[in-house]
Amino acid sequence: MNGSGAPGVKEVVESLKVDNGLGRGKWGSVDLCPSGSYVFAFEIKFEPAGHVDETAMNGIKMYCKDVTGTLTGYTISSEGVEGEWQGLRSCNKGEYLQSLRGNVMPEQGTFHDDLGMYNFQMNCSDGQTLDGLNDTYHPPAQEKNEIKREILTVDGREMEAIFLTTKITDDGVWSSWASCTGNNRICGHQSRVQTNSIADDAGLCDVIMFCCSF
Repeated sequence: MNGSGAPGVKEVVESLKVDNGLGRGKWGSVDLCPSGSYVFAFEIKFEPAGHVDETAMNGIKMYCKDVTGTLTGYTISSEGVEGEWQGLRSCNKGEYLQSLRGNVMPEQGTFHDDLGMYNFQMNCSDGQTLDGLNDTYHPPAQEKNEIKREILTVDGREMEAIFLTTKITDDGVWSSWASCTGNNRICGHQSRVQTNSIADDAGLCDVIMFCCSF
């Protein structure tokens, strides 16, 4: 059901990128809505914490409709094997998606687990912000310190160890917002995914979205 790229190529007038994507994995194919249609909703594929090799986001699916409101298909480009789809995030009736930003975990180094993109948000033409993980966006709470206690046995004696940890609600760093200009509308995307590698997988690492004129 995904949209064929060829009919819509002539309509593309702009491309949008997150400014903190990772240079890992392989780019999938450019996937565009059918000619004359645009993106009004999206969902992300996400693997929650608790795995040996965590990957967080593993794909983005974007849903298309035409000016009459008829569903015309979806774009997916490429996706990783881990995680589950989180459900449709849709603009209000008659609105369309026009801007984006991504929450990306920076490179963690040789001895730490890389996650790639952790979350994704898009803005509708009426200003509504849609959040891939939480449906409607709420600003994150400030970071806070937490004290954790653990009983350890040292040389046969029980001792209480105290750990101070910092908890932050959002993982990663949000990119700048990237937006279509004027009345242009997002009409497809291309995603970069690292999956099934011998070493540390990072899932979805980067994305480009395309704007069409209407």
